[in-house]
Amino acid sequence: MGAASKRLAIQIDVLDKPDQQALVLADLRPEELINAVLQEFERLSIWALMPATIGL
Repeated sequence: MGAASKRLAIQIDVLDKPDQQALVLADLRPEELINAVLQEFERLSIWALMPATIGL
């Protein structure tokens, strides 16, 4: 990843952690972004409590 890579500023609301700010690569595909967000927040134990109600 070069220093000149374009990035987008986004806001992510994840359960009880609203307004999370992130700078993501502009050419990131939606499924890559979703996977990265899920990996980042996988340590939250709430995922196991309500997997059927989580929507993307």
